[in-house]
Amino acid sequence: MGYMGFGMRKEVYTRKPKTSFSKMKKIYGDHMEDFHKSKIVKEEWSEKDKEEFKRMVTNKIKQSNMMESVFNTIIYFAIASIIGLAIYLAFSWK
Repeated sequence: MGYMGFGMRKEVYTRKPKTSFSKMKKIYGDHMEDFHKSKIVKEEWSEKDKEEFKRMVTNKIKQSNMMESVFNTIIYFAIASIIGLAIYLAFSWK
C-alpha cells in the first residue's frame, strides 16, 4: 500500500490552498500591476520609476493607516459614550 504517514491524513487533502501573496496584496493592493501597465514596457525600471512607485505605495499605506485610526477613534468614542450612558443610568435610578 505504500507509505501512509503524511499523505493519508484527511486535513492534508481536504484543505483549501492559500492565495498567493495575500499579505502583499492586502498592503499594496493591485496597484503594482496598474503601475506597470501605465509605464512603457522596459527591461528594467529606472530609478525615477522606482521612486515614483515607492512614493505611491507609501502614500497608499499612510492613507490606509489614517483611515483605520479615524475608524478606531470613532468606535472608541461610541463605546465610551455608551458605557458612560449606562453608568449614568445605573446610578440615577433609585
